Amino acid sequence: MVAENFLKELKTSQIVELETCVRCGACSEVCPVYEQDKSIISVPALKLQELRKIIGKDVSILGLISSASKVNLKELRKASEAAYLCTLCGRCWIGCILGIRNRELREVLRSMIYKAGYIPEPLKNIDKTLMKYKNPYGSNGRLGWLKKLDFQIPVNVKGSNILYFVGCTSAIRDPSIAESTAYILRSVGESWTIMDNEWCCGSAWIALGNMDAARNFAERNVKEIESLNVKKVVVSCAECYRMFKWEYPELNVDYGFEVLHISELINKYLNEGKLKTGKRVIERITYHDPCSLSRLGGIVNEPRNVLRQIIPREAEFHYLVEMPENRMNTYCCGGGAFLEFIHPELTLKIAEHRLNQASKAGAEILVSACPICKIVFTDAANKLNKNIKVYDITELVAKSIASSQN
Repeated sequence: MVAENFLKELKTSQIVELETCVRCGACSEVCPVYEQDKSIISVPALKLQELRKIIGKDVSILGLISSASKVNLKELRKASEAAYLCTLCGRCWIGCILGIRNRELREVLRSMIYKAGYIPEPLKNIDKTLMKYKNPYGSNGRLGWLKKLDFQIPVNVKGSNILYFVGCTSAIRDPSIAESTAYILRSVGESWTIMDNEWCCGSAWIALGNMDAARNFAERNVKEIESLNVKKVVVSCAECYRMFKWEYPELNVDYGFEVLHISELINKYLNEGKLKTGKRVIERITYHDPCSLSRLGGIVNEPRNVLRQIIPREAEFHYLVEMPENRMNTYCCGGGAFLEFIHPELTLKIAEHRLNQASKAGAEILVSACPICKIVFTDAANKLNKNIKVYDITELVAKSIASSQN
């Protein structure tokens, strides 16, 4: 059954890519996990070789498609550690001279491992938690962040222009991002609302390997959103953005609303003169591109345009500095795809590398546009005693707006 399900889901293009890889190792030169781990099993190309072993010895394109192909469960169990030694950041795709989408093939491998019941032990509790609570953190309090606000939040208001899809991490682990986003939407007098019954966007399911659950969660979220008849869905999480914008269509989940990341919306407000910023940030800022927003999402200019509006205009190049690996070539924070739950020490090393890059660039503040990135960098800065502040872009914008109203 595992073999049949796998071969049914595997795309023809992925079969070709699996056969095309020449195992040159160029992907390892850009992989954050391999750079910090240096183990053979962390080499992206060798993980594809593991996938070929699992399918069987006959690895020609015709052989892969044929009904004779069988999944080697022994090899599948062995491949589990390697498959999850990855943040799914997609940087291997940038480094591959043949443009092989190693990340997507890794998702296929995880799907096989999940179906066979071989996911790493630390992730089994997350699997159960996600199914029970509809978020990976085991919380029933998705709306707890509303209590800290001194203004009323519109909930389940039909016909609003915008629905703010808060996301699990912003709602539960770092509510400051949700609060800041709400403050921004309120400040411009936007017609907006939130749902009181959000489920995870499905990114967590893909990271675990349960594509069926990801599709079910996606279908359910879209159904609930469309019942409110909103025109746009705005997210403050890079993972939520990637899911809605790119993964939902791949899962054959269609919708009739526009999807925007909050940085796109803030940039639009600023360009239209709807949003007035106040006191400028007189500290050097560097922007960290979240992998799912930049390389996997295509959003790189809007966050920088926003930051230019809250620093001194006459000294832009002094106050907004770039790290060497940025935009589509951004370096992962280390916290993606549950790596921090399996190998926390490796996540810390990857985050430390990025924080060192920020310091060398002369930055006093590191800004990102994803709650996971912010949490990982904040935790690493505290553990490593790094003298750098970490913010989400919504927090800095909200602070600037507040200063203009005092």
